[in-house]
Parts: sequence; structure tokens; C-alpha cells
Amino acid sequence: MNKWIAGVGILISLLLLVWILSRSDVHGAMDHVHRLGWTHWLAGAAIYLCAFLPRGLRWKLMLPDSNRLPSGCATRIVVIGYAANNVLPFRLPAWC
Repeated sequence: MNKWIAGVGILISLLLLVWILSRSDVHGAMDHVHRLGWTHWLAGAAIYLCAFLPRGLRWKLMLPDSNRLPSGCATRIVVIGYAANNVLPFRLPAWC
């Protein structure tokens, strides 16, 4: 039953993706991406990745026994949480 539900979820996601891409100007969007240049993309990626540091520190302060938790570990946990949110539509199996 779980495999059936996961398969239906993936099928719906793929159909919606095809429908959205068929109604959008992919070549125009890629042209804008190329015209922006690598420096802007690298700067944006650096800002995005550096934003995880204050989030990790915030979680370290909110946790009850935060003296035993290093700041780097808290930041890694936040990054893992964001990564897990990217796969939630695929309905993780029960063994995860």
C-alpha cells in the first residue's frame, strides 16, 4: 500500500512538473540565467549558505542542554533538516 501511495505521489508530481514547464518559457528563463553571470550566482549561493550559521546558533540557544552541543553540529543539523524538506513530497519510507 505504501509503495502504491508513493508511486501516485511521484506520478502527480511529474505530471504537474510537465504541465508547468509546458506553460513556461524555459529558453527565456535560461537566457536570463546565462546573462546574469557566475559572480552573481556564486554570491547568492554564498549568502544562502552563510545564512545557516545564525540559524544553527539560534537552535543551539533554544535547546535545553545546549552547552554540550557544538555550534557546528547545530548548524549541520539545520542543513540536514532543510535537505530533508526537499524530499518530503516523495514520502519517505518507514525505515528512514
